[in-house]
Amino acid sequence: MKKILFVFIILTTSTSLSQDIRLVNFESSSCTEEQGIGNSILSIKEDKNTLIIKITAELNCCASVFASVDFKKRFLRKNILNLRYENYSEEYCNCICYFEYEYTIEGLKKNNYLIYINNKEIEK
Repeated sequence: MKKILFVFIILTTSTSLSQDIRLVNFESSSCTEEQGIGNSILSIKEDKNTLIIKITAELNCCASVFASVDFKKRFLRKNILNLRYENYSEEYCNCICYFEYEYTIEGLKKNNYLIYINNKEIEK
């Protein structure tokens, strides 16, 4: 009986702590010269229920990008906010460009999360 009660408490706590986040806007800069930076965070702005994160990426010059976010709750550890972008273009050019991507996210309640870009942790 104690085991059943413990499992029920964990499931109830996990469900009640979940956050419904959504990507409300995504903007991409124009292609600029390769800078050798790779994935990094340029800026983070928080305003009430809205988070704006600007990141860098280097991709093929002819890339067409689809963006998404997901939020993973982790028990007794920091949660994960994963910013994702995927190149869905079938066309490839013989060049690499530097891009800045800006994600506007709503629904995050607290700053108790790690930021990942394409499933890799990035320092804030």
